[in-house]
Amino acid sequence: MRWMKMKLKTMLYGIGAAVGLSLVANSIVYTVDEQEQVLITRMGDPVRTEKDAGLHVKIPWPIEVANKFDKRLLEYKDSPVRMATKDKKFLIIDNFALWRIDDAAKFYQSVHSEEGGQGALDALINPGVQQTVSRYDLIEIVRSSNRQIKRTAELGDYKLENVERGRQQLMQEVTKYSTKESHNRNYGMKIQDVRVIKTEYPKRIRTGVFERMQAERQKIAKLYISQGQEQAQGIKGKMEFEQKKILSEAEKVAKTTMGQADAENLKIRAKGLNTDPEFYDFQRSLEVYKEGLKGKSTLVLSKDAPIFKYLDGPKK
Repeated sequence: MRWMKMKLKTMLYGIGAAVGLSLVANSIVYTVDEQEQVLITRMGDPVRTEKDAGLHVKIPWPIEVANKFDKRLLEYKDSPVRMATKDKKFLIIDNFALWRIDDAAKFYQSVHSEEGGQGALDALINPGVQQTVSRYDLIEIVRSSNRQIKRTAELGDYKLENVERGRQQLMQEVTKYSTKESHNRNYGMKIQDVRVIKTEYPKRIRTGVFERMQAERQKIAKLYISQGQEQAQGIKGKMEFEQKKILSEAEKVAKTTMGQADAENLKIRAKGLNTDPEFYDFQRSLEVYKEGLKGKSTLVLSKDAPIFKYLDGPKK
């Protein structure tokens, strides 16, 4: 009985030792994933940052602690905020940003965690957007640039409102401001990009904005119609000129051909007259009969008229 108690006691000691060794091993060895970085702190102070994936060793807890942070791009999403533009219009702007933990030690000491980083971004991006929006007119925030259609419109009688900077430059300024402020505050964060994902108008100015956009589109439509009509008139005028030119050349050729035919006809007649005058006279008389006596024409002539000499029978 005593022997069994000793054996059980030995087993319990063995299990306890195994558990203890396992805990010690787990507190000494840690892993770094491909998508993360690990900051080692010693008694709360940053010691080193491991970014290479694999197994690493540290002093057992609680002396050294492994603090894991994501090293990928992280998303920041803000709640929609009402902001005033330079021309005293109001917009409801919804922001989105991409950021990363650039210096794990500074990040840990300043905001401690990713949740703290999100809170710090609230204090960086929102003021940056508000300050920048206050320097832009409404049209520059809504439109990104002077598109080609606008430049085309300005060549005509209609002058559309020009966009000097646009939303793209606004976002670049916000990103630059937020990155600078993050660096000045030693947050250990790098703001990669800031974007406006949605822009809404308050109800009281929405109607006016839509009417303004509609009027602008109507100006563009009128310009294109005018340009189309002008081009159509030019094409029509060119076609009429070409048509007259072709007809004139055809008439010239026709007159030349008819003149040549008449000359040839006269030549043949003259030759026939010289060869057989009586036959020529007979032929001409037949032509007169054909033209003068057709239809229901009535002629009152003397029977001795020369025209009837071939109708009076053969000469005796």
